[in-house]
Amino acid sequence: MISVGLPVVKTEFFEDALKSIINQTYGDIEIIILNNGAGDKVRNVLEKYDDKRIRYYANEKMLPIIENWNKVLSYAKGEYFILFSDDDIAEKSFIEELHRLSQKYTSIDIFHTRVRIIDENNKTKYLATSFPEFETAADFIWHRIKNYRFHYAPDFMVRTKALKDIGGFVDLPNAWGSDDATWFCLANHGGIVGSSKILVNWRESRINLSSVGNVKQKLDAVQKHFDWLNNFISNDLILTDGDNEILEEIKKNLGFRISVQQGNAIRAAAKNSYTDLIKIPLLWIKFRKKYSLNVTSLGWALSLVLKNIRK
Repeated sequence: MISVGLPVVKTEFFEDALKSIINQTYGDIEIIILNNGAGDKVRNVLEKYDDKRIRYYANEKMLPIIENWNKVLSYAKGEYFILFSDDDIAEKSFIEELHRLSQKYTSIDIFHTRVRIIDENNKTKYLATSFPEFETAADFIWHRIKNYRFHYAPDFMVRTKALKDIGGFVDLPNAWGSDDATWFCLANHGGIVGSSKILVNWRESRINLSSVGNVKQKLDAVQKHFDWLNNFISNDLILTDGDNEILEEIKKNLGFRISVQQGNAIRAAAKNSYTDLIKIPLLWIKFRKKYSLNVTSLGWALSLVLKNIRK
């Protein structure tokens, strides 16, 4: 059996997400719904579906993101676990494809599929890149650091015991990079397997968790994420033949990746208007010393705002 955890914080697209899991071609699943401060609408949606695979839980008070994710995990009874999202959509063969890969690679703990990024109207914005069926942990991290790879949380399936054995999802502030950190840990023992079939629609919208928090919180989160990553690649990353060169490339590119993420954090404070553009350099100056911001982070933030203005 495969456990699908669906923590619900936002309800705008929840029913679409739920239906996409109910309608999977692979049926040996349990669907764990955890209401984390989303109100009565979650119950109202569930009442429409007479499906014995659904189990419903509700938190007495709203939990922080990672604590909530790990609580969903604690309810999982299946051999494998998927943390799905309350606003994303899975294609019908998503779980079937992941199950097929798990039967082919019986020693692997982590699997994923390619992603389509959609907007609030379910229209395609862009596609994530394809990837080989098997990668070492080092190669997987390198592609992410180079920004060659877009992946999220709902497009992954992991061995439930393996995830519980590492203590669940890595707890980083505002969950910034927590999914990446968790996937890196699980890929570290034997590598990662993926399907280049586009089987998850990840929604990019104004209510994404990545849009939550002020600039200082975001910059703090970026700093802690890269502190964690530096420690991981220096002390924990298991290398196989040919990975030493990849590790050196990871280290060389970390600085640019940090600048990009810092730029993303600063950019979030500005709306897509020329008058709001002045906020970017002012914020950069304000936080420059505290977070060692360089000119690349400023340029990246400005370019993102300008790109959206011109659309």
